Amino acid sequence: MTRLRKSFLAIMLLLFFPQTGKSDPVLDEETSACVEEVNQMGHLNFFTWSAKQILDALAGSEFLKEKEWKTVELNPRLALYIKEAADLGLEISEGLCPFDPTIMSNTSHAVDDEVDAIRHFVMSSYLAWKVGPQPARRFMAAHEDSLFENDNMMDYYNNNLGFEFGAGFRRRQESQSLLVNPLPTFLTEIRSEIRRKFELPRGDDLDFIVLKSGPSTCARRKYPNF
Repeated sequence: MTRLRKSFLAIMLLLFFPQTGKSDPVLDEETSACVEEVNQMGHLNFFTWSAKQILDALAGSEFLKEKEWKTVELNPRLALYIKEAADLGLEISEGLCPFDPTIMSNTSHAVDDEVDAIRHFVMSSYLAWKVGPQPARRFMAAHEDSLFENDNMMDYYNNNLGFEFGAGFRRRQESQSLLVNPLPTFLTEIRSEIRRKFELPRGDDLDFIVLKSGPSTCARRKYPNF
């Protein structure tokens, strides 16, 4: 985690104090490898392309981006859990941090704020638990379009926290046969971990990164911290 935190601090130095010949930010090794892999992905095969067209038509918008579909081609089990992960991220983030109209903020609710951080943390945790950290990391890199804007960097970092949490839960389940239905345990533990992170002091390696403190009950003075 210390190396990860240092990498992101280095990114911010490059973004705000650019140096000659160093225009590209440097991610941690695993995320960087996934971003590079996503960038090199080719086009969808005919069957996946057809499925994309059908689902986009049914949804009335783009259901998943082409690169996201490409990660599903590489690991079809992702298709079983992407929507569950997204729905769970919304449910937990909005449940723990409902909109609070009494809080003055210069950002919209759930945009680059504490709610956004939780949503990414939960989604990446759930995918890492269900399909493993590497397929989850690849999909979430595709979800960010492999970009390096500030909001993407916030998401990469909070996703990494999620991959670690989900992978740890997955290892425990595999080694201890953690319950026939481990979902309630997962939900209890991830909510507890989110609350714990909000109580960490500013600058702690295990804390979320938040660009803007938003108008929710989870607003904290220690944010923004990026």
